[in-house]
Amino acid sequence: MLLMYLLIWRIIKCLAGYPMVAVLSSTWYTARDDIIHFGITFSTIFVFMSLIGHYAAGEDFEHLRTVWSTLVLQFEILWSGEWDIPNWSSHPVVSL
Repeated sequence: MLLMYLLIWRIIKCLAGYPMVAVLSSTWYTARDDIIHFGITFSTIFVFMSLIGHYAAGEDFEHLRTVWSTLVLQFEILWSGEWDIPNWSSHPVVSL
C-alpha cells in the first residue's frame, strides 16, 4: 500500500511540469491531508462497527463468529449492497 502511494506521488510529481496536469497535482497536494484523514476515520469506524457486530451477534450467526469473517462480510456488503444471511431480520440486534 505504501509502495502504491509512493508510485502515485512520484507520477503526479513528474507530471506537474505540464500545465494541464499541474492542476491535478496541485489538487492532490491540497487534498492529501483530507484524503489521509478520511482513510483513517473510515477505517476506524469500519473496524469498530465490525467489532460491534461480532460481539453483539457472533454467537447466533456463522458469518459473524470471528472478527475477520465479520470484516469480510462487512466489506462484501459495502461493495455489493446485499446481505444474504438467512433469518437476520428476526434477531433483535441486527434487525435495526
